[in-house]
Amino acid sequence: GSRTAGTTASRTPTKSELMSSRRARHAEEDADAGSNAGDSGGAAQGDASDGLSQSCFEEYVDDLGEKRHTTREKALGSLLNLLRLRCSPDFLDNNWETLLSRVCRCVKGASVTEGPAALDVLSTVAITMGRTPQFYELVSPTLLEAINDVDSFPDEISSSAATALSNTCFFCSTDVNDTLQSMEVLQKVIQHSAPDRLRSLCASISAWTLLCTALDESMIPSVLDKHAPMLISLLEHADVNVRVEAGLSLALLFSVLREQNEDDFDLKTCSDSVDTDNMLELMNSLAHANATRHSKKDKQKEQEAFRDILRSLEDDDDPEEKLTVLFQPVHFEGWTQTTQLKHVRDILATGLLSHLEHNEVLHDVFDFHIDQHRRKQHMTHQEKRQSLSSNSAKSKQATQGRNKARDVRSAIANSSLAE
Repeated sequence: GSRTAGTTASRTPTKSELMSSRRARHAEEDADAGSNAGDSGGAAQGDASDGLSQSCFEEYVDDLGEKRHTTREKALGSLLNLLRLRCSPDFLDNNWETLLSRVCRCVKGASVTEGPAALDVLSTVAITMGRTPQFYELVSPTLLEAINDVDSFPDEISSSAATALSNTCFFCSTDVNDTLQSMEVLQKVIQHSAPDRLRSLCASISAWTLLCTALDESMIPSVLDKHAPMLISLLEHADVNVRVEAGLSLALLFSVLREQNEDDFDLKTCSDSVDTDNMLELMNSLAHANATRHSKKDKQKEQEAFRDILRSLEDDDDPEEKLTVLFQPVHFEGWTQTTQLKHVRDILATGLLSHLEHNEVLHDVFDFHIDQHRRKQHMTHQEKRQSLSSNSAKSKQATQGRNKARDVRSAIANSSLAE
């Protein structure tokens, strides 16, 4: 039809009018999708009426090619909402290369809102697709440029690029060399980060820690020897988030080392290159710090984090978390799994439970299975008290078992000191 505006009621709509109409429809669909996800959780997965359709996905991808940055930002937000709330690898079968190419273009020369949104989309696509080496090969040059070119990319984009690098490498790459090279890039950021780029520093430590969980356990002792001094020095950094991330990284490395040498592990002598006495002294001061220069929220966050870390290092009491997915318990135990879960939660936000229910990539990473046909079981009040109460026989037995194991470890440690 003609692009000129007519005067009759039957004139052909212009391209801009068609696009405005389409985006208005998408906004309504996205609102409906969010409402449905909040009301029904996993039930939204198979609901065709929630607007999260293949055609919408393709239209969002098309919008990423528009010149107007506000159009691209809206498309990125819609894509992120779709991919988080609905685990649909089928959407990506014939579109993923086009999608990644356009998302990477959104990163280059982007605003501080468009760039991070594009990088969040990359992370979410990675967690949906899983092992796809071509994915990492396609996006890594853009991510490395955004991390290394500090003159062209602001801190907000570089920090998001560091996170996306670790996520895409962890979920998509099958080559350990990719992991080691990415860790080396992140390590350089950690060592040479400028004072005004705290986000990049913090994100790089966290990203580096995630990639440690992808390494074979036999590689961890050399990683610890080489990088622990750097991480310990960061415990004295002025920023609370940097100190916490460094502490979490050390906790992970030492926990893997302990699992390797469970029978004769001694924190004090496990590494010749690590000053564990100084490390524990710093951590104890952070776990009980009363510095007035920090906000109450930051102080509480730091104290809780380092108390958990010290329980792990000194008492072998590693963190654990339980989530209920489709009325089934899923357990995450130890620093490796809880570190991975933290990153997955940051990526998926409100879509976490939906992906844990349907995403086979996560089933493989965390090694669990969800019965898709399970329905809620109703218990009587008495049954709930017997099985769920902290005073139940099962809970008491678990507590006694942990206390007994802790007593045994303490006795062994004391006997070693006496000798």
